[in-house]
Amino acid sequence: HFVLGIDILRQIDTIILHPGTYYIKGQAPAWRQDRHKVRLFDLTNNVVPLVGNSAFNNPADGLVTHSFVEGFITVSNVTMLQFHLA
Repeated sequence: HFVLGIDILRQIDTIILHPGTYYIKGQAPAWRQDRHKVRLFDLTNNVVPLVGNSAFNNPADGLVTHSFVEGFITVSNVTMLQFHLA
């Protein structure tokens, strides 16, 4: 795992947060995906605490577009999170 801070760890594609309040900011590129939206998924509690903006590209154009997500979350227990593209 990779230690990002005292209360934040990363294991491959999973972020592990210790109890506290965090400001999360992320983005996800997509290529030939039509409509797409990034979300932060809480694996521990099976919920979606943050949902990003919708983005669109025409698969025939071969362009990359980005969906962005940001906001505050508060976790009361050690929590595992991942960014998902929906």
